[in-house]
Amino acid sequence: MGDDMYACSPAFAFARSAIELDFAELVLLGYEITGSYRLDSNSEQGFFSAPPLVSHSALVSVSSQGNLLGANKAENALRFVSSGSASPMETALAMLLSMPKAKGGYGLPSPQLNAAVEVPKGDWRVAYGRQFRCDLLWPTASLCVEYDSDMFHTGSQKIAHDARRRNALSPLGFTVITATKSQVTSIPGLDQLASQVARGIGVRLRMERVNRKAQRALLDCAVGGSRSPRRASRISQ
Repeated sequence: MGDDMYACSPAFAFARSAIELDFAELVLLGYEITGSYRLDSNSEQGFFSAPPLVSHSALVSVSSQGNLLGANKAENALRFVSSGSASPMETALAMLLSMPKAKGGYGLPSPQLNAAVEVPKGDWRVAYGRQFRCDLLWPTASLCVEYDSDMFHTGSQKIAHDARRRNALSPLGFTVITATKSQVTSIPGLDQLASQVARGIGVRLRMERVNRKAQRALLDCAVGGSRSPRRASRISQ
């Protein structure tokens, strides 16, 4: 940056953050810096939109260097990071569904975040567009989970827009599940949602194997952490 002044890359900073962050916090940070949002405690919604700081492949490239302190832990955490998240609650939902049962998640296959669903040309007018983006998508199962934010998914105009999108996705063979804040922030709600997703993607979910103690800690980290930029803010800000 200048004479005797240097700055490390986001990928290197992520690997080094593994030294001080616990595992769930590191996964949460990975989602944020490969996603299109940044946490902001001064914002009413708690975050703002921004381009990804780094690609998932770049994080893997640096973290795979075993001689770097923190790299092994960072590499393991990246197995549970999906890029493309557009909000902290999308991150929380994806983490809770896909993290291993031993670490408090439901162990479901990781979804694609904000992936595009192409609309056949003959359906463009009916679907009000050429493509949709699903919050969480399991493409091989044609399953989409949409998070309804209290802040952004209210009002008659927004409700009508969401209804048109879901009505257009159904004829394309997609099943759309709606996730609400009350579901994501409570264990009974998460159990119900995870069961719906598991059925939709054809996976057997054994609830008795979910580590409930770890789940409460993961829920607190994923949802509580999404409200506070306490995690290695030097990287993301």
